[in-house]
Amino acid sequence: MHQQPPVAMMLGMELFPEIEARSLLGEHFELPADFPAKRTVVIAAFLKEQQELVDRWITALTEAGVPETPLGLGAGAQAVVLELPVLSKRYRMVRGAVDGGMRRAIQLEPILARTWTTYTDVEAFRKALNIPTPRVEVMIVSRLGEVIDRASGEPSEISVARIASTSLEGVA
Repeated sequence: MHQQPPVAMMLGMELFPEIEARSLLGEHFELPADFPAKRTVVIAAFLKEQQELVDRWITALTEAGVPETPLGLGAGAQAVVLELPVLSKRYRMVRGAVDGGMRRAIQLEPILARTWTTYTDVEAFRKALNIPTPRVEVMIVSRLGEVIDRASGEPSEISVARIASTSLEGVA
């Protein structure tokens, strides 16, 4: 995982760290460059028990107009929601079993396409993004890695409206 460039730190910009991820459809990605939209809403989760909260965010954001899957989106897509389970790199050796278990439980192609797992140094990932605890973190991230906006905790009417409108900014 790469640290933020000194220029970004001096300008006070928060950058998404460079990590590898794989969708549950088996596609490999280098993030943030391979994010599927100009503004990708990344819902990072660290614990299996957080799935219900992740689902509440996805439901609220899609009801607010943010596309719920990258499946079928064109290269110029403005926004999309992604689930990002952030797992310890010590589980990398059993990635096939872990991802396979998720695939068997989900089975729906649109959800498999939006769920991208990363096996990384969890503490370094959280530190790079100033996430103080392993909580669900919702971030709007550009393909250049700029974290444009963020929220955490339960989705409220205000936080959902802010994240949705900011991610969809510029859509006619």
